[in-house]
Amino acid sequence: MSSPLNWKAPITGIPWRNRLAIQILKQPRITDSALPQPAPSFKLLWTGLNSSSFAGAPLGSSIDPTAVGLVYVKRLLDNIFANSNGMYVIDKYLLGIGAAREYGCWAQAMDLHSTVRNMVLQTSSQFLRETASAEVMIALYQLASVFQDHELEVAIVDAWLLRSQRSQFSPIPAIIITDDHGRRDFLALFLYEYLKLITLHPITAGHNTGHFDIDSVLGAGRKLRVLQGYKNLTASLARLCLEPPEFVSAEGCASHSNCLATWKRLWEMRIFEIPHGLAPIDIIGRLTSVEQILRKDKVIDMYMRITPACKESAFAALRKKREGISDNLHHHFDS
Repeated sequence: MSSPLNWKAPITGIPWRNRLAIQILKQPRITDSALPQPAPSFKLLWTGLNSSSFAGAPLGSSIDPTAVGLVYVKRLLDNIFANSNGMYVIDKYLLGIGAAREYGCWAQAMDLHSTVRNMVLQTSSQFLRETASAEVMIALYQLASVFQDHELEVAIVDAWLLRSQRSQFSPIPAIIITDDHGRRDFLALFLYEYLKLITLHPITAGHNTGHFDIDSVLGAGRKLRVLQGYKNLTASLARLCLEPPEFVSAEGCASHSNCLATWKRLWEMRIFEIPHGLAPIDIIGRLTSVEQILRKDKVIDMYMRITPACKESAFAALRKKREGISDNLHHHFDS
């Protein structure tokens, strides 16, 4: 990964404000009364530009942008910290970081990044999971990427997945941003979430089988990944329905062939019991569901009661299969 000092891509929704500040500073012989009235979102920006730090250096004079930038960033950070009495100021922190980065004030940017991550990651905070907007979440993810903050990245991804499952967020913006940052592991999670969504609510074609529609905003490359994932996951699920996960004989099992036969027979019955709301393509959810069903099944207790350790060995094999699919999910979406 490149050093933050060499990173040039802008944080979403921030640099245009900084460019406006630079444009205002460069305008010749302009007075405060001639400046346009600021919108509410420019409150902190305006405070910095009209602060006493600029006394003796009116906007119409020749000013060194770097020197002004440092003063501006420091004043902006002072205002942010002075008004930071709640999580609603996160977007102002991001504005401050954007300004600090644009003016090359990396010490201030790193200090502010540390403050932001501590606010977001504190255990008592439900900011990411409850109140953060999609725009702020994207900006935070890009911030975490710039500073190579894996813990913050994971927290944002987990929260976005949760809110996608609640139908609060679409997985599409997360697909785009994780793909743009080259994170195959995170990308696969959101592609999987998107596949579950579009296969759970397919568009029905006449009286024939249903099919799903892929949003055009994803583009051809990502659409191909979705289709490839659907093909591979469908094939994996078909194999799994025919053959349950294999498990080794537990110590003391006198008739392992009977245990295997019981396990296979019950598996072939229960694997097709899909709970309401579970997407047909959701192989991970299907494995979780079948484990819960089989654990309550009286037949499995009856036929494997002599060696209960064998039953637990079977469930351990099931969990291993589920974890293996989850850990290697990105391979299913490789084109």
